[in-house]
Amino acid sequence: MDKKITAVVTLVIALQGLPAMAIDSVDEMPRNAKIMQGLIDLANSKQELETRVEPKSKLNNNGLTATRVGSDSGRPLRIYDLEKPIVFKSDYAKIDSKIQCKFPYDLGDFVEKSGGGWHNYAKAGTNADMQEKAYVPYKKQEEFARFWWDKYDRKFHDMGWVWKEGFVFEAILDSTNLFNVWYRREPGVFPPLGNSAAPSASNYMGWQHIVMEKLAAKK
Repeated sequence: MDKKITAVVTLVIALQGLPAMAIDSVDEMPRNAKIMQGLIDLANSKQELETRVEPKSKLNNNGLTATRVGSDSGRPLRIYDLEKPIVFKSDYAKIDSKIQCKFPYDLGDFVEKSGGGWHNYAKAGTNADMQEKAYVPYKKQEEFARFWWDKYDRKFHDMGWVWKEGFVFEAILDSTNLFNVWYRREPGVFPPLGNSAAPSASNYMGWQHIVMEKLAAKK
């Protein structure tokens, strides 16, 4: 038998004999109960996050530029108002909304602490260089997402690499969408931000759309 094949077979047998990796409890991280409930309400809302039958240029009253549907609507999760709308196809869409919504909270925290998010963008004013720095690249968010889901979700941990890639991509898009819509309503609640003033609808919607398009392009 070829030496390389022998080595691979030996490794597989060895790995099969190892005990399953322990998965940490997703509830071990302290999270603001009000924020979590707000995210869960949004995730399960058919009316407020559902795509309206109207031109893309007309947005709903939440200032939502990238829409999805409620997890119990019977319709597939998707990001609608992008240059190329995306329908979710990975196992991410099957995750219970209470788990899905813990990730937006932690991703939002990570993005803000990494210099991104609306709060940091707004502080940049008209400085184009500072505005650009207020966006956390997809690659960095992907690394965080892989670590998070690997740590807290057994099914994700056991997935093959190819399936993980699609899962993480959809999780980042959906979570960014949910968190930014929630933040538009409650700008002064998220812990790292203090009492931030509510952003103007037009500025915020424009920024949100740019962020979603960049993430969709994995930039």
